[in-house]
Amino acid sequence: MVENDSIGSRLKIAMSARGMSITSLSSCSGISYQGVRKIVLAQTKNINASTCAMLATCLGVSPTWLGTGDGPMDPQRNAAAPSVAAVDEPTIGATILQLGSQLTTLSPMARASIAPLIARVVENPDLAAEAARTADAIARS
Repeated sequence: MVENDSIGSRLKIAMSARGMSITSLSSCSGISYQGVRKIVLAQTKNINASTCAMLATCLGVSPTWLGTGDGPMDPQRNAAAPSVAAVDEPTIGATILQLGSQLTTLSPMARASIAPLIARVVENPDLAAEAARTADAIARS
């Protein structure tokens, strides 16, 4: 079993759970293959918040868990707050995860810009609900 004591070990756990390789995670996140590999192999021990958010979004895990090991790996299993899927709109969680998976179709610059925003929405159910209400209002107009 992989230990959970470093960002590299947590990255390995998440990649294994999601069936992602270094290549696929690199492609999704816009981080170079060597950059992801160095994190996985613990050759890079600290990463910035933006990089952590991009990796977490691609893997569908909590950026807090990935970066620090605190809290649950799955942001929808956070007992302290209702999950994204538990807010008024029943499809928000699935929609956000689907949006995260669509990051692969964007340029690296676009991925770098949007991944931290998606991560913030995933970890904040109130923000997710507000975004859903705004999107619904725009769709109706």
